[in-house]
Amino acid sequence: MLKKLLVRSSLLIIVAVAGFLLLVWWSAPANITSIDRFTTIGGPITEAQVTERLGTPGNDGSIVEVPNRKLSNVKAIGFGDLSTPATWKEWRTPEGRRLAVAFGDDGKVMMTASFDVEDTWLDKIRRWLRPSR
Repeated sequence: MLKKLLVRSSLLIIVAVAGFLLLVWWSAPANITSIDRFTTIGGPITEAQVTERLGTPGNDGSIVEVPNRKLSNVKAIGFGDLSTPATWKEWRTPEGRRLAVAFGDDGKVMMTASFDVEDTWLDKIRRWLRPSR
């Protein structure tokens, strides 16, 4: 009886851990690119050209817009008029560095920014489960 209970409990734990890892892997970001590709963005180019250069479409929004997040090692470059509202797209490097691009109303790049964010433990697990391509 005790042996049967141990076997069932062990199987339940294995299935639960596997399910958790599968869920975290599935929710991990797929928009991973390199810093070298990101540095090729220069001047007012369109979103389609940015996607072509980076190899994957960016996520809508950016952590830049979220208050109370600890950003460090910020590097930003502006192109053109920065006084108008921007639409942000964001990518990540395999090391976890965030890469953000701001697009103006005309659909062209207004600003690029790269920065580090203090990741949560869940972000670290996601990055570990989904390595670079």
